[in-house]
Amino acid sequence: MNTLTARPASLSPWVDVIWVSEASGFSFTNRLLPMLHHEWLFSLSDVFDVRHGGGQQACAGPAWLAGQQTSPLLTRAEGRHYVVGVLFRPWGLSAFSRLDINELQDQFIDPADVFGPDIAALSEQLSEKPSPGRVLQLVESYLITKLVRPELPPFIRDSLSEIAATPLSELLTSRLAARYGMTPQALIRRFRQLIGCTPAQYQHLVVFQRTLHRLASHPAESLTGAGYDLGFFDQAHFIRFFRKYTGLTPSAYRKEVLAGHVSAGHPNLVSTDADMLADVSFHTISG
Repeated sequence: MNTLTARPASLSPWVDVIWVSEASGFSFTNRLLPMLHHEWLFSLSDVFDVRHGGGQQACAGPAWLAGQQTSPLLTRAEGRHYVVGVLFRPWGLSAFSRLDINELQDQFIDPADVFGPDIAALSEQLSEKPSPGRVLQLVESYLITKLVRPELPPFIRDSLSEIAATPLSELLTSRLAARYGMTPQALIRRFRQLIGCTPAQYQHLVVFQRTLHRLASHPAESLTGAGYDLGFFDQAHFIRFFRKYTGLTPSAYRKEVLAGHVSAGHPNLVSTDADMLADVSFHTISG
């Protein structure tokens, strides 16, 4: 499978990456672990099935927008594979819609509900399978026209930075609210509207991403030492926290890393086939 990615400078404050993946024949089943991001996907694959961990189908149709997920997803692809995606920064989707972003948590919705009915024209252009470079241009141009709220309120922007640097042992919602002259309830409500979760949930997802990167990059490291360094009170706390978001214990996840089912560059993806990860090639173009 070949994947072309781009990080256009024109969208960098809100979009992490735009990507397009193609394969003439492909078969895989993956477990996708929660991320901080919202993601828009358009698929013309023969089979590209996304389900919640309990087996319920998460989405239908060729295009969908996924909110922040707090539990694993199961993805399966068969045959010809063609998928275009936009991975938004944790705060990025709110720049393109006045929708209450919290409504998307653990949901998959029609992109038209966020971007408007004119996204149908973009979907029609993508269905013609233009060159990957042209795909990236089309998506970039479309998103630029949809910017409606390009600036985050300063208190949200500053809060995100502080939350990312705060260990799990510290509760900071009341402190942040007092700093900005707000009640905790008002801060939480505004945070949910723009980010899609509460400050505490955001803090947990930040720590979870940090944990995945640590375990995927250093699988030989002591789990006890890693847990303490990451801010967990003890091993029971570490295991309980990790299982909540993955359905796995840290040691089970590490076994997947050692088996070649997880790459350090993509620790949120647990594949059933190590060869699948080896066959994926990424190419990045500057924007």
